Amino acid sequence: YGIYLVWSGLGPTWMWLAFPFAALCFAGVVLGIAFAVASVGVFVRDVRDVVQLYLTIGLFVSPILFALEATPAPLRWAAMVNPLTPAVLVLQDVLVHAAVTHPLAWIAAPLVAVAALEAGFGLFRILRPGMGDAL
Repeated sequence: YGIYLVWSGLGPTWMWLAFPFAALCFAGVVLGIAFAVASVGVFVRDVRDVVQLYLTIGLFVSPILFALEATPAPLRWAAMVNPLTPAVLVLQDVLVHAAVTHPLAWIAAPLVAVAALEAGFGLFRILRPGMGDAL
């Protein structure tokens, strides 16, 4: 993406320096969810089907394919409940807008990432003693 921007003449902006922060926030949320799903998946075999369903729904509920502002107001709550939304908005600010257009997302993204990591790894720690017997 960076090579394309330089090639198209847009050049580097100061927002490129925020990319590691945005990537860490996104990775934190994804890793926390992965810990939780993997922990539960040891005990519940059908979790694969449920995760597949919710990933498909989540693709259309999170502002990945569209701008959050393009969502109709009555449905915007669904995108805001998604834990990935703040991290996606921060990534969009860094990579697309090159400006802070969602200031609340910059505050919420690290908080949601830490909460997801804590919850996912906490669930893993709680369920780990029984995993050997379940496998």
